[in-house]
Amino acid sequence: MKHRINNKKRGFTMIEMLVSVAIFSIVITIVMGTIVTIVDASRKARTMTEVMNNLNFSFESMTRTLKTAKSIDFNRTNENTIVAIDQNGKEIVYSFDFGGITKNVDSRGAESITSEDLKLSSWKIQEFKSGVDSNRQPRIFFSVKGRVETTRGIASEFNLQSTVSQRQLNLD
Repeated sequence: MKHRINNKKRGFTMIEMLVSVAIFSIVITIVMGTIVTIVDASRKARTMTEVMNNLNFSFESMTRTLKTAKSIDFNRTNENTIVAIDQNGKEIVYSFDFGGITKNVDSRGAESITSEDLKLSSWKIQEFKSGVDSNRQPRIFFSVKGRVETTRGIASEFNLQSTVSQRQLNLD
């Protein structure tokens, strides 16, 4: 019996291997770029959500104080400050600057009530008197524009507005 030796083994040539590795590398590079973009977008969305939640909480704190305040003074210090006297007689001062919003209760020292990632670019505080009757409740309009920057230089701009109507207690 004769044994036949089959020398017709099939395999990949060196060129086929190089082409397949090159195509695989291109596909992986595109996929990794997409993944990095998605991770950055997710980080941006998370940071923006945290900062906006913080800013909404700050505005809610201010509006709650101003709604129930005995008195509100806009002109005591400067146009970027609101001074309110609450129901317990405590003086609460809200100040706006480019670093954010600060709150000072009874001159104990100002504390920032907004995130460090928040950079305010403009703000507007305006008081509206309702009609000519001095007994009507005043309305206060806030408008804040700013920018949120993440650690990797990704930034988003925002514009937040709110109107507060003071609810003064009138037991006469």
